Amino acid sequence: MSGLASKGAKYAALETSSHGLVQHRIKALSFVAGVFTNLSRDHLDYHGSMAEYAKAKLSLFTEHDCQHKVINADDSVGQEWIEILPDAIAVSLIAKPQTKQFMFASNVRYSEQGIEIEYQSHWGEGKLHAPLIGEFNASNLLLAFATLLALGADRKSLEKTATELNPVIGRMELFQTADKAKIVVDYAHTPDALEKALCALRVHCEGKLWAILVVVVIETEGSVL
Repeated sequence: MSGLASKGAKYAALETSSHGLVQHRIKALSFVAGVFTNLSRDHLDYHGSMAEYAKAKLSLFTEHDCQHKVINADDSVGQEWIEILPDAIAVSLIAKPQTKQFMFASNVRYSEQGIEIEYQSHWGEGKLHAPLIGEFNASNLLLAFATLLALGADRKSLEKTATELNPVIGRMELFQTADKAKIVVDYAHTPDALEKALCALRVHCEGKLWAILVVVVIETEGSVL
């Protein structure tokens, strides 16, 4: 982090793991924004229960200096947090959140070219298009968009930039083959992630959808790989 600052970086995106939060490894950091995407069955070998896992994640917003709290209102845990975080920015693909600060998708279209979202928010309304696959990417796109707007970024510039996004390598990564089936590689390794991956591909796929699973080992309760 110090190295980035010395090179003139203004912002850094940091994935704050539940382990790191519980172990106070980021205690010295202040955040201009924090984002909650979702909570699924994972790391139960460490936390012991979903309740403790959720408690660890919530501490990012309650025990740290976090100016903007961007919460996925479509997640059941996120819905609970919005009730106890009155200044939260609620983001939804489904319906308009009942909060002062919000962003939601009034319409979402999925195609082989990617995702198109018509959105409304307390910043204004518009349209986003990105060459990404799946509902979870639509949700993540909207969450990232809301976060950058909260930080003061220009809305029209962000709409233009969205068209240039690329997927993370190995995460819903599309490979084109000439006159043959399209291939998508994803690292889904929990029941929830696998279900979301297949459902995401279904809305983009016009024909048959074939799934090839590579199962290595079951390490914790709720894991596939």
